[in-house]
Amino acid sequence: MANIVFINTDNLDTDNDESVEVHAPNCRHLARHRGNPFFEVGEPEEWDSAQAFFDDYNEAFIAEDGPDGAWDIRFLPCSGLVSKSTVITA
Repeated sequence: MANIVFINTDNLDTDNDESVEVHAPNCRHLARHRGNPFFEVGEPEEWDSAQAFFDDYNEAFIAEDGPDGAWDIRFLPCSGLVSKSTVITA
């Protein structure tokens, strides 16, 4: 099990195509985002795998709009779910 936090950066202009990122709760990158009213920082959660988090996060979006409704999610190594930066898509 890995303890993770997701952030939704949909309101930021970033170099990444993915608007959702998964980090460790103590990742230094989260400090830039906490308190910013333009996007969401999730609460710490425990997950067994990146795919399990992706499936849960996107369940309602896929049910409503099919695979096109799913959010691409970038998992960072600090999350403990991947060994290198990895993007999961529908």
